[in-house]
Amino acid sequence: MSRFRKLSFFAIAAMAVWLLSPGCRWMNTVGGRKISIVFRNAEEVKTGSAVYVAGVEVGVTSEAQVHNGRATVPAELYRQQKNSVAAGTVFLVGVDAKRPGKNCLTGYAASLSPDASKPDEVFYGASSRLELVGLVGLDKVKRLVDQLTK
Repeated sequence: MSRFRKLSFFAIAAMAVWLLSPGCRWMNTVGGRKISIVFRNAEEVKTGSAVYVAGVEVGVTSEAQVHNGRATVPAELYRQQKNSVAAGTVFLVGVDAKRPGKNCLTGYAASLSPDASKPDEVFYGASSRLELVGLVGLDKVKRLVDQLTK
């Protein structure tokens, strides 16, 4: 085998390993699921922010858009976690513990009754805890905070 062919083979092999590695988020979204998270204000959510549910990174956000006066943030769930977001999940903007200086979306199973008027791919989001209280009610937020601080 010539030296050029060996280098080409190793370059292709290295590229394949990189594309299939867990660090390559783009490849993980192939075969995943697209959801939309609706915010009153999504200025803290950036394209490429991680999406977490139960402490596990399940996807990545795309560019926010405005629909009917609300900010809609598309998110692509990784194929391995495409069914990890249950109906009634509410997303809160927070600081990403794995990526200092960046924000993320964290999903909380708030047990909201699914809204029959919206598709299964649309979820609510909150930019602050006060907004979360408005979405799910004070009692549910208290129970949620109690569970998270145990």
